[in-house]
Order: sequence, then structure tokens, then C-alpha cells
Amino acid sequence: MNQIKYLDNAMNQLPTEIFDSLPVALFRISTDGIVKFINLEGQKLLGITNSDLVMKPIELILDKNSKEIFYDFLNRLKFERQTQPCLIDVCTSKDSIKKLSLYGKYLIHEENIQLIAIESSTDTESNYSYKKEFEDISNVAQVGRWELDLITEKLNWSNKIYEIFELNPADFQPSYETFLAVIHPEDRIHVNQAYSKSLIDKQEYEIEHRLIMGDGRIKWVRETCYSIFDPFEQPIKSIGTCQEITKQKELEIHLQESEKNYSNLVENTASLVWSLDEYGHFNFLNPAWEKSLGYSKEEMVNRPFSDFQPSDISIRDQKAFRKFSLDGEIAKMGYETSFLAKNGDRKY
Repeated sequence: MNQIKYLDNAMNQLPTEIFDSLPVALFRISTDGIVKFINLEGQKLLGITNSDLVMKPIELILDKNSKEIFYDFLNRLKFERQTQPCLIDVCTSKDSIKKLSLYGKYLIHEENIQLIAIESSTDTESNYSYKKEFEDISNVAQVGRWELDLITEKLNWSNKIYEIFELNPADFQPSYETFLAVIHPEDRIHVNQAYSKSLIDKQEYEIEHRLIMGDGRIKWVRETCYSIFDPFEQPIKSIGTCQEITKQKELEIHLQESEKNYSNLVENTASLVWSLDEYGHFNFLNPAWEKSLGYSKEEMVNRPFSDFQPSDISIRDQKAFRKFSLDGEIAKMGYETSFLAKNGDRKY
């Protein structure tokens, strides 16, 4: 494995012609699976020449049971910078099947994917299991994983998603339709549109929405999704995550309500409430100012507070403001001040 990492880093700096001298099979393909280059070791491994596969879809050599695994692997390299290997079966020129371990790297500057292929000599190696990875970490991260096969329309959920949805795997068969049925009616269209649009735009997406439990309780979840497309740009699989965010969302809603209540209080109180920018200019005034001084908000905002004070008070308060800007001392102590109304009266 260390040899693979060393070669992977070194090859980024080599001219193309030197790739042929490497002791491992190397491929470069586009993100949609078109072969751009195969070195001599790769040609030897597959029993082909450059002209047999270069500028053609790599799926021509993939066993039918490995196609989804391979395109899933490509998308993880591109979107998640996945570095774990995957195991696939390929068809050689001698009509035999070879099992290959693929190690990949997404070359951002070229928008290509570099693959190193090593033949697996035994069946003890197993394909890297993304499902197992998610099951292992989901209890800590509270994230579930789902896969929707768009060819068979089969939807698979990890155990964590059943837990989030409060459903028993033995009694419930997931499908896209049953998934939509659990979504809150007010969010259902929005969720379906987000997914449909992602298939059209070929873009991953993230969305927050509500679930409605059997007893009427509401849960909030955050979903992410990306889809795998074949060389003809047809979607073949969608893969996503689901994370419960009910507590965070309830806190967010509570803070929004508190802010709204505070805003209502500030807008309706008879006390003067204001804020200043770093230069001592008004940037917020509640309606009580207009009632007290007779100036409209437009006449006062963006002007220094000292413009609306008696001269002796203005000098004192400007010193206090500068001191507050340095250490906040006045905020701790507090003091009384006065302003001049539009008609010249002092207001304390």
C-alpha cells in the first residue's frame, strides 16, 4: 500500500512517456469514464493495445456486475475525494475474467481520474464496503446512508435510517414512494423537486425537511444526495445520507422566535433603544426616538449621536464613547445623558 501511495504522488510529476516504464498498470480516464491513456503494463494486464480502448468507454471491459461498483467509485473519487480501493471484474481479450483492485485519484487540474490496477490473486479480498463503513460510524455521527438503484427501483437503507424514521426493517420495505409518504406533506413537493432537478442538472444537493412520525411527532432531517450516470449520461444510481437535526432545528426556531419577540419589544417600548457604528453614528433607532425628539429615523440614521446633544454633553459623551471603544468601561458602569429635541427641548 505504501508503494501505491509513493507511485501515485510521483506520477503526477512524470511526463506521459515515462508512465510506460512503471511496474504497475496505470489508466487515465475522464470523469465520465472515457479512457485517455493506458500504459504498457496496463495493456499487458488486459491483453489489449492502446487502440483497442483509448477514447472509448471503459465499461467495454467491465463485467456487467461491476459497472455500478465502478461508477460509484468514480463519483466518490470526484465528489468525496475517496481514496479507498474497490474490487471489480474485467473482461480480457482472451474472454477471461480478471479481478482487479483499483486505486484512484482525481486530478483536479486535468479533470481526469488516474487509476492504478493490481490483479487480485485470491478471492479473500472483498470489495470495499461503503455500507459497512457507514454502519460503523453512523452511531457516532448520527448519519444514515441510502442507495436507490434507478434500474431496478430498489432502495436500500442503512440501519441508522430505519432508526431515524422509527421503522422496523423486518416490517417495512423502503421505496422512493414510501420514503415520500413519511415526509411532512408541506415539504413533500419541495423534496421531490430537489431530487428531480439534481438528475436533470447532474448536480449533488443538500436539503433540510421534516418527517412526520406515526404518532404525529415532527422530526427534522438534513439530506445530501448525488447520482451516478452511465457514459450516455443516464442516471443509474442515487446515493445519499440522512442526518437527524431535530434538536438543532428546534433551537434555531426558538432563537428565531426569541429574536422576533425581542424585535417586537424594542419596536413597541417607550424607552429609547439604539446602536452605533464604530464611528459613533446611529445605525439603528427604535420608533420611540421619533416620538421623543421629533426627528424622523431618516434624519438621524448615519449621523453622529453628538449632533443631537447639547455641546457640553456632546464633548463628555464623545470621550466616553472613545473609552468604551477601547475597553467597554462605560458599559459596565452606565451613566445618564441627554439629547436635544427638534424643538430645542432637552430630553433626559
